[in-house]
Amino acid sequence: MGQAIFIGCVASTYVVPNAVTIDIGSGQTSGCPAVCYDAASGPYIYSYLQASTNQCQCTNTGPDSTAYTESKTAGDSSCASASDRLVQITSSQSAWSQCASINFITTPYTSQGFLESPEACLQQCQRFLPGANTFFIPAPDGNSFSCGCSDSEGGSTDWKTAESTTCDNNVAFLYEFLGSATLPSGFAKRQDRNAKKRGLQAIAASKLCPGEMQACRLSRTDHSAGYECIDTSSELESCGGCLHGIMDDSSEETIGLDCSSLFGADPYSTTCISGVCKAFACTAGHELASNGTCI
Repeated sequence: MGQAIFIGCVASTYVVPNAVTIDIGSGQTSGCPAVCYDAASGPYIYSYLQASTNQCQCTNTGPDSTAYTESKTAGDSSCASASDRLVQITSSQSAWSQCASINFITTPYTSQGFLESPEACLQQCQRFLPGANTFFIPAPDGNSFSCGCSDSEGGSTDWKTAESTTCDNNVAFLYEFLGSATLPSGFAKRQDRNAKKRGLQAIAASKLCPGEMQACRLSRTDHSAGYECIDTSSELESCGGCLHGIMDDSSEETIGLDCSSLFGADPYSTTCISGVCKAFACTAGHELASNGTCI
């Protein structure tokens, strides 16, 4: 398949939203991400595999963080129960490293606040610093993912030396950035095809608004709710991109941030500068770092 990556397991009772269901046959379970990426109606961002039924579901909607369940063992990217659904991103330039305690980091990183999906976190870290490593933590209450990026290209040894633990919600999922130069040619071509498709969608959406403003959806899930024109380089609640996604983009992935939700920041002391959230004050128990984040 190339670089499909593990992003966790969800309960068997979880209803995958907006999914196309495909029975892939016994012994073909490893091919679920490829099936979803190469589907005629795709490429889809996520694949959900239920090994007990050989059922593969494809969608552009990421998992609900509250539905996360345990992986089989520490360092294992399979589910503890065959009836649970193994969730993967079908195409990525990062690789899953391991899961670790939420206190695994001892060297500088930058919080990106709470985002709506794992893919949004991976994308945000490459916007923050190309080559940065990424971690996300599925929140056990409320559907969101705490996102953090390494402060240097390639990250630090923390991503490799952290003690591995069983994956679940409220646990850090660690990813190392590989870069397109290290990827198999077939995968790189699929990435390029996907990028071109999204680029055309972005161009089409940009024609709906004047100047550099973007046509941002008013609802992430209800595409008929309309849009508003936003300058995402300075908009506090949609900084760096459309918080609910771009109009006329069938994906439900988002890359914009609500700066008022930055980890540890005083929500009344944040701003958006050139598409990047900055904090000027932090809540009790946190300190303001030189890069405008709270630690």
